[in-house]
Amino acid sequence: MKSYKIHIFFSVLFFIFMALTVYLFYYFNKVEIYEPDICLPIDNQSAFVKASHPDIRYTGRFSFKDAEKVTFAQSGCMIEARFTGTSITFYLANYSFDPLTYTDNYFNVFIDSNEAIVLHTPNDSSYYKIKDLTDEPHHIRIFKRTEAACGPCIFGGFLLDEGDSLLELPKPLNRRIEFVGNSIIAGYGNEDSIKGNSFKPNTENNYMAIGAITARLLNAEYSAICYSGKGVYRNYDHTTKQTVPVLYDLVQPLPKIKWHFKNWTPHVVVINLGTNDFATGPPPQDEFVRAYYKFLIKIKNHYPKTTIICLDGPMLIDGWPNAVNTKSLVRLYIQYAVNLANNDGFSRIYNFSLSVNGKYGYGANWHPNVRQHQENARELSAFVKEVMGW
Repeated sequence: MKSYKIHIFFSVLFFIFMALTVYLFYYFNKVEIYEPDICLPIDNQSAFVKASHPDIRYTGRFSFKDAEKVTFAQSGCMIEARFTGTSITFYLANYSFDPLTYTDNYFNVFIDSNEAIVLHTPNDSSYYKIKDLTDEPHHIRIFKRTEAACGPCIFGGFLLDEGDSLLELPKPLNRRIEFVGNSIIAGYGNEDSIKGNSFKPNTENNYMAIGAITARLLNAEYSAICYSGKGVYRNYDHTTKQTVPVLYDLVQPLPKIKWHFKNWTPHVVVINLGTNDFATGPPPQDEFVRAYYKFLIKIKNHYPKTTIICLDGPMLIDGWPNAVNTKSLVRLYIQYAVNLANNDGFSRIYNFSLSVNGKYGYGANWHPNVRQHQENARELSAFVKEVMGW
């Protein structure tokens, strides 16, 4: 009996320790991530291409503080290049730190086509090789499927066969669209098919979420800033720290790296926030409207000419929770915030309502599945074309 009690005691201690670790990561940003020196295995049969090479393109939020260790974390961050040869190796170090939920990162790797190779990047791996390609020019795209909560990554360059090299990429797309939001923008559980399932990183595919799909329909460059469980005034757990307006200033939260807004200016910013604020009932109206209004002004101050589209998302339903007409209320509160911004002289801010989740089934934890994301992207892209003349 004594041994059994000791086992229970240490099990409880372990659980408390792990919970405290996750809490510190998410709210206090005190944990430092060790970054080892990058040393690709170069030999006489290979050619190393540094991460700073001008023929490598980065789309999304990246930090180039160390040009040879390019750091990123956000959903949808993409690295691309064209190259010659029959194989390509790349250095991609992963730093997932949540042992319970957001345990791993996953990527879609595309070679020439839109058929993805799904790549799992555990913490103990760094080098990934794609081989047996035809001996002709190829186009590689490395797209982050999972969200920032799954941990940051470092890209350290490519390794090509001897005599092969990178080629110039086509010009970047002229249109640019940014999506800001919560788990819906991230694509949380969109490849799951059972609504009662909990989150697993391998079922989150940002490439098949509303933002990335909308960008492809509009032929636009895509960037996303999204965090599951986060709100504009309060988060799902009712905390008011580390909300999306705070995290919006960062390349990544852990370790904290600030974003330089002059690096990339979107033509359109789409905001999907409110679902977590209202998840357990309406927040105080004044506080929510004020927080949303301040966020609109923050974006406009960074991008004065950018069009903003404010969504009420597909998980908001009238009559739930607690018999509250939540979708209508969120739409009303957002309109109040937009009106305040308009009264201050800020223009080109629109509201748009997405169709409600459920018609096509559900992903994990009642989230939209891929089919719902596709439908919402079709709706949204039509509206963007209308207001932008695209």
